[in-house]
Amino acid sequence: MWQGETLCDGIVEAARCAECVLQHRGAPSIAGAAFASLPAAVSRVAAALPGKVGTALGMTDLIARNMERQRAMFESIDAFIVLTERAAEIVRANGAPADKVIVNRLGVRNTFSRNGSPSSTSSRDAVSVGYVGRFEDVKGVVDLALAMRRVPADVPLRLEFRGPVQTPSDRDTRNMIVEMLASDPRVTVSEAGAHADMASLLRTYDVVCCPSRCLEGGPTVGLEAMALGVPVIAASVGGIAEVVRDGVNARLVAPGNVEALAAALIEIGRSPLQTICQWKSRLPTPRTVQAVAHDYLRLYGRRD
Repeated sequence: MWQGETLCDGIVEAARCAECVLQHRGAPSIAGAAFASLPAAVSRVAAALPGKVGTALGMTDLIARNMERQRAMFESIDAFIVLTERAAEIVRANGAPADKVIVNRLGVRNTFSRNGSPSSTSSRDAVSVGYVGRFEDVKGVVDLALAMRRVPADVPLRLEFRGPVQTPSDRDTRNMIVEMLASDPRVTVSEAGAHADMASLLRTYDVVCCPSRCLEGGPTVGLEAMALGVPVIAASVGGIAEVVRDGVNARLVAPGNVEALAAALIEIGRSPLQTICQWKSRLPTPRTVQAVAHDYLRLYGRRD
């Protein structure tokens, strides 16, 4: 997200990217812009200073040197694998040789299949929505919490957050969400389950929500849900957005757009049969990890 607000176009410009990185790391916008605008030669010298000052003053030079390393890497390799068409467009736009950039999409294990259908939405008193993932801002989990606060109390909807708490930041985000939604009986925040039980868990939801704020290869949990016959509300970029159609078999929402995410939750809560059942009947079948492996084998075989 460009300065945390709008989706970045992915084009690397050292000064612009340095300003955004510094803002993300907590620098005031004026200071970030000033540090990022330093001439390359000054930034290179300043990078040798110890601590945060050196990091901040040398950010523009660091990004420029990373781009030089990337160009050198592309000269030495036969292929560079990305997981989405959008990622391929960005890498090529940043100077990668077009013929070396290859898309090999994520796949799901065979254990994620539609044998054993999800619970029927029509049999529930409320639509069940699940968020399964890390409590990390880049995953859009806070956006989902904010969106739920905008869903009127009379909308028959239940939302469950499930995910691991691996870092102090995860814990802080989880606690913030618990506090934010403490007065809403429709919301639960649960511990992460074992991955071996993931298929059973995903089948308990009517919809899985993947509101990422970044260009994800999946997210994998969304692909797994679709493989099980569970539709998704997802960010309008990334791997999921390239295999579904908005309004046909999913709802796609611009990253960071809390109002649109709230509208999607209200939509499925108030008309689950017309919306969710239609999506379910038109879901694509995600590819398998076996297909991913075969593509890699073909790629390596080009050197024979």
